Order: sequence, then C-alpha cells, then structure tokens
Amino acid sequence: MKRTTIALGFVMVNLARPSAARADEPPLDRRTFERLVLEAHPELRAADARARASAAGADAEGRLPAPEVMAQVWQIPLAKPYAVNQAGMSMFGLTQRFPAPGSLSAREDAKRHEARAAALAAQSSERAVRREAGHAFVEYAEATARRALHIDHERVERRLLELARARHAAGGSFADAVRAEAEIAKTEADVASAATTEHAARRQLNVLLGRSLDSPLGAAQTVPPEVPALAMEALLDRAAQSRAEPKIAEAEQRAAESELAAARKEAQLPSFAVSALYFPPSAAMDMHSYGASASVEVPWLWGGAKDRARAQEARAAAALATRGASRLPIRTEVVAAQSMVARAAERLKGLAGRALPASRRAVDVAAAGYESGGVPLAMVLEARRNLVDIQMEIVEARASLDHALVDLEAAVGAPITTQKVSETDSKEQSHGH
Repeated sequence: MKRTTIALGFVMVNLARPSAARADEPPLDRRTFERLVLEAHPELRAADARARASAAGADAEGRLPAPEVMAQVWQIPLAKPYAVNQAGMSMFGLTQRFPAPGSLSAREDAKRHEARAAALAAQSSERAVRREAGHAFVEYAEATARRALHIDHERVERRLLELARARHAAGGSFADAVRAEAEIAKTEADVASAATTEHAARRQLNVLLGRSLDSPLGAAQTVPPEVPALAMEALLDRAAQSRAEPKIAEAEQRAAESELAAARKEAQLPSFAVSALYFPPSAAMDMHSYGASASVEVPWLWGGAKDRARAQEARAAAALATRGASRLPIRTEVVAAQSMVARAAERLKGLAGRALPASRRAVDVAAAGYESGGVPLAMVLEARRNLVDIQMEIVEARASLDHALVDLEAAVGAPITTQKVSETDSKEQSHGH
C-alpha cells in the first residue's frame, strides 16, 4: 500500500505540471482568481452604481415639490394685441404645493428601504460572479490535469514501443510494435483534444479577468482536495447570516409598508397649495397691490386615492409573505450542495484508495509478465489504458468535488473554512485546484 501511495503521489504531481507557455507566470489558486475577477467585473460596478442611485433617490423623495412661478396678463385690447402696457391687469405669483401631511416622510422611508435592498442586491451579484469564476477555474484546472495525464501516458507508451521494436529486431513479434503504434496514435489524438479544451478554459478565465484572450496565465496551483470543516447546522447558520436574499426581502417588505402608509395618508388627508400674488400698476388700477390664494385637494369625495391604497395593501401583504418564505430556499440549497460535496468526496476516496491501487497492480503484473515473455504487449497496453481510465475518473471526481464546493460556498453566501479530505488520501487526490 505504501508503494501504491508513493506512486500515486508521483502521478498526481505530474498531473499539475504547468506547460512551458505558462512557466513564467506564478501559480494561481481558486480564491485568488475569484478575488481578481470580483475586482475587475463590470457587473459589480453597475450594481454599486444602482445602489448609489437608489440612495440619492431617497433624498429627493422627501423634499417638497418645486415651487411654481406664474405670470398672467388680462384684458389686452383685441384691437391692439401687442399693447401689453394697456392690459387691464397683470399678475405675478409664486405657488407652493404641499402633499398630504406625513406622505413625504413615508415615501422617503420607502425609498431608503429600497436603497438598502439595492445595496444588498449588489452582494447577490457578487455571489453570482464569484460562483461563475469558481466554476470556470475548476474547469481550467481539470483541463490542465487531463492534458498532463495524456502526455504522461504517451511518454510511457513510447517507451513500450521502443521495447517492442527492440524485441522485434531480436526476432520477436512485429504485432506488438504495430499495436503500440496504434495506441500512441490514439493517445496523440487525446493529447490534442485535451490541449484544445485547456486552451478554451484558459481563454474563459482571461475573459472573466477582462484581459485579452491569449494573455499569459499561471498554472492552477496544486492543493489537496478539501471538504467543509463546518457541520451542517453551522453551514445553515452561516448562510442565514451571509445570504442577502432574506435581508433584501425584509427591506422590500419595509418599503412596501412605508408606501402603504403614504398611500393611506393620501387617501385620508387633503393636499393643498398656497400662492402669493403681486399686481403691478395697470390701466385699471394705478397702484401696487398683492394677493394670496389657497386650494385644497379633497381625496375622500372621489378620485383614485382609496383604490391606490387598497392596491398597496395587497403589495405589502405579498412582500410580507415573500419575506417569510425567503429563508426556506436557502436552507434547501445549502443541504443539497453539502450532499453533493459529500457524495463527490466519497467517490474520490473510493477511486483513489481502492480502484487506483488495483489498476496499478494490474499494470505491474502485466509488465512483469511481458518482461518474462509470458504475456503479449497487448495485455500491458490494455492494463495501461485501464489505469489511465481510472486516473481520468479521479480527475473528474476531483473536479466534481471542487464544483460542489463552489456551489456550497455560493449557497452559504461566503467562503467557508475547509479541511483536507483525509491526511492519508491527500497526496493521491491532489491536482491543480
């Protein structure tokens, strides 16, 4: 078992070898990449701008309407429509309208709650961007590991081809050399396909960083596989504190209540306007004079104020129900994501702890038989192919674990404390994440 562990550690180290094109770039880990994406992503700047706009709108909502300046000229002779100086009366005035008492402050409160909801929505945008960046990085690390694995497999196959040719030169079977060449051709195709996938994944990371497509990018850093260090209840508590959705629902519910208070005041209390008027000397009156006027809007006689208040009551009730339901989907999401992490971790441990050692033993037995002349090269190549298949499944299982961890952190709403899957399995399961 010790021999298998050492050999597997060697293989998995090879999986994370950076290509020469990225040798000068420092290794990149997932959390660093997520931070860089968050710093560069335009959606987060847009969300922050929307939050500032909502806050500014709250200040404006609490102010009185702008005053109105008016000018009137009466009784200009029709015979001389241009003779404004002969008008019977001229009037200049200033009017100020006052909404229903208390409605302005209520609407200002509503806008402030909406501004808080907008600021919290920016946190939700950050969570979505972090999740997208995390998944993209895992795909990059997986593609890099797959390519390195195929390259390592090709190198072993070429050594086997050299051995088969040497045996053929000494009078051995030519079929072994032909079979080895066929396997190499297939592996070369796998290498080319894996290189294309890695190239596309690297470009995707550069897109998220806001850089040119082919900018140099460091290799994915080699770290052991990790699982959450927190129990389920701790994860749920962390999600309740970190996720913005319940806080957004609370802010929106309070905004709806404030809007309802404003609508009720507008339906029950009158709004009014006052005007101050000035009359300069005119043909009919040769002295300076002033006047005043007041008007009242009476909402309880007719109009739509009562209907608007009833509509806002329904919206406030809906916001209250939404607030009550906001935590349930989060708990469901956390439980589902944690289950995916546990499932992926168990599969990874099973493959690395049992399937891989068995495959390596099969390769050792086949290789020993070929060296002694007891088995054909085809059996060695088949054992090698089975080993590579298991190693590919380990790469896939590791990627599944890391994808599940990204989803769990998104469900919780913040990075979480992690620990190695196990001390004994860490070497076997390490690759560039």
